[in-house]
Amino acid sequence: MGDNNLLVRPEENVMLKEVPKSLEEKMTGQDQIYRTDRDIMEATKRQEYYYMERHDPAQTAKLAHEKKYGLKAIRDAIRNFFKFKTKDVFSEYDKLATSENAEDRKLKLHHSLGTRLVEEGQNVMEIDVGGSGYYAFRKAHAGFYDKKPKTDTEHFKATFGAKVDHASKGGIFQKVKKVGAARKELERYNISGPLSVRGLLDGGDFSINKIAGYVYDLGQSYITSVMSSEEWEMNPTPITLNIQGHSRGGVGTTIGIKRILEWVKAYNPVALDFLKINYLQYDPVPGPDSFAEEKLKADLRPFAKNLNVTTITSTYVDHAAFFTPMQVRGQQRIIVQANNHSVGLADMDITQKDAAGRQKLHRKALIDPKTKQAYRGSGMNELPNAVFLQDANGTLVRMRSYAQARAIIDDSRNGAYLQGGRADVVKKMIKEWFIDNEYVDETETDEEYQEEKTRVDEVMDRLLDHRRIRKDSDLMENVKTTLADVRSARANPQMAERERKQVYKDAITACKNYMEKRDPSTKAGKERLSMVSDVLSQLRAEIFRITNKKTY
Repeated sequence: MGDNNLLVRPEENVMLKEVPKSLEEKMTGQDQIYRTDRDIMEATKRQEYYYMERHDPAQTAKLAHEKKYGLKAIRDAIRNFFKFKTKDVFSEYDKLATSENAEDRKLKLHHSLGTRLVEEGQNVMEIDVGGSGYYAFRKAHAGFYDKKPKTDTEHFKATFGAKVDHASKGGIFQKVKKVGAARKELERYNISGPLSVRGLLDGGDFSINKIAGYVYDLGQSYITSVMSSEEWEMNPTPITLNIQGHSRGGVGTTIGIKRILEWVKAYNPVALDFLKINYLQYDPVPGPDSFAEEKLKADLRPFAKNLNVTTITSTYVDHAAFFTPMQVRGQQRIIVQANNHSVGLADMDITQKDAAGRQKLHRKALIDPKTKQAYRGSGMNELPNAVFLQDANGTLVRMRSYAQARAIIDDSRNGAYLQGGRADVVKKMIKEWFIDNEYVDETETDEEYQEEKTRVDEVMDRLLDHRRIRKDSDLMENVKTTLADVRSARANPQMAERERKQVYKDAITACKNYMEKRDPSTKAGKERLSMVSDVLSQLRAEIFRITNKKTY
């Protein structure tokens, strides 16, 4: 399957003597702000830290994409929603970005997950699947901007590896780099996206179905090969697949991953104790000619033990129609932005240099200002399990409830008259995430908790005063009954902790049941759903504090 001795430079450490003109032409207004800070960029050779260039965050309050389509900046929508807080929600990020002290802007970096796992002794294979019309997922990262570059050039071969005759008619590029001990290798396969009529149709050798087959075949072959080796049989070690997929490539990859896990469960169950699939799903869109249910929806919950998934999507993309994303359920984290369909894949960070002053080319990192950590590439699968909204600076803001995310997304889309279906799917994924995950924001301070509790207590009062409405009366009455019990428990400090926790658990179950079974179409119904979701999140935070002996 190709030349396994081919050595290439690690993708995360592409070196440039100077920024190519082609890259400068692609730079956005945001890129112009992030310029080299020589004093701190030379401080490290290995990328263990991410250095933020000192800048004024207000200059990047809006993405070029938001400006182009007349959208409200997500940053402004987030700030507007959280105006009830004493402390501005972006204050941590703004403090980092404007600090005169370089050490304040040095953040712990999560990246190159595969490289690190190989160095730890794990068996790792990576698969990257491009979007429609693209021959390789990482092209932009390596300076190839044309959809169809000359694949026979030495530059291309050195970056992506040689063609391997693995799938139907070939067409998969293999990139191999040796890491750590000489016997350890990290194999990476770059698979093209659907290419029929330059990607307009889902067809050819890289249709969604064929991509699913390639991913399944590669995964199955690798797992079988590792487990059948004498070395592994003597000393079983973890087996990891790091997979990324964009657009239709993300849909095909999702289907392929499900097939791998179904095969393992049916025919190789021993592997379930060793296998982990880290999956980055970039705006998975099946396209206008895809009607099969498996291309429109994916429930990954049955595979939770072996699957770690991050879904990155947008509230409004640069294609007016037929770009409603695949509805995915069971991911560990969701990142929502207001970018074009590339969802930031081509955004380059050119601020970092090595000790010799050579330019390093990287993807932009996303920043979690609450923990002072940065994430990019495969490292994003190390983010905490949460729903994040992302602004133009790459700032990640945790959503405490479905209601928060829904309100901010709707506000940010103010003035958008199209792609309502896309927004509905994104919001539905978020709603289901909060149903499925017992989420509590552990970065929430006591002050933030009290502010949220005060706000949600008013919501709870409104629900308890709710009048009977025929469509959801039974579900709502159950919510009201259990919330009344919560109110009584709050008023009785002598109640045993076990009994108190059960009262909260009953109310949480009632709220989850309401959210699961209600998908209202009216404005009033949607508002009630949001109210219940706010209360659900508050109850979870409250029981968390009871368990951890904090004030509530």
